[in-house]
Amino acid sequence: MSQWTVAYRRMVPEPEPVFHRVELSETWHTASGEIFQAYLDVLGGDYEVWYVPNRAAELTDYVTREDIMNVLVDNDVPRVPIADDGLQLEALR
Repeated sequence: MSQWTVAYRRMVPEPEPVFHRVELSETWHTASGEIFQAYLDVLGGDYEVWYVPNRAAELTDYVTREDIMNVLVDNDVPRVPIADDGLQLEALR
């Protein structure tokens, strides 16, 4: 199913309080591999990148309630909110 995308946030000098989700519709394999790596390559080490369900997936029963519009970055840290204003990779280049 094509219900995955990536989210990113700037980590330097301090972590941004939200992630910016890019609205893609990819398979888990593509989002967690090729797309994920492409964003890491373009954004560099100042950013944190995660693969996450896209908005369409959140509107179904596919995503648990606490994960809607959030990224679980660590079990010891509260979920970080997602803002749906991420830029496509082409705009970042």
